[in-house]
Amino acid sequence: MTYNVQLGFRDGQDPWDATQKGGSAAQLDSIALVLNRVHPDIICLQEVPRNRSNSATQDFTEQLAARLHMNYAFGAHGHNEPRGVQPPKGEWGNAILTRFTINSIENHENEYVSKWRRRSILAAEISVGGRPVRVYSLHFDPLPSAASISRFHRRHLLPGASW
Repeated sequence: MTYNVQLGFRDGQDPWDATQKGGSAAQLDSIALVLNRVHPDIICLQEVPRNRSNSATQDFTEQLAARLHMNYAFGAHGHNEPRGVQPPKGEWGNAILTRFTINSIENHENEYVSKWRRRSILAAEISVGGRPVRVYSLHFDPLPSAASISRFHRRHLLPGASW
């Protein structure tokens, strides 16, 4: 399953407005309720906040994983704060939650437009029935610059493809 959590903010809220607060315990409970209804074994999350100044929950991934009784991996794109907050201490990125054991994780930047507009791919190797399985969580931004495929894509995501 994949789910964009919009930095932990509810629909209609603006995560870029420093006066608005997201990532509340109630929002985490709401997201966990939705995910529990589906009962997935693996969840790839996008726009995951970490230590943002306008997030009520600083350890969003860890708290959500605890509610779902899952293991987790987090990979940041970079710093991310509401407009005007300096210095930026918060981050955003992708996460993988799973009921399986996580053996290893890698986080690779795959797009850089500016320090505020970046994308990465979080890869995790998990054990499923004693066999290794690779899981990828990414937040694709279809910009013209995204049309070029990076070395990471060629090497990890599409092995055997010719370019």
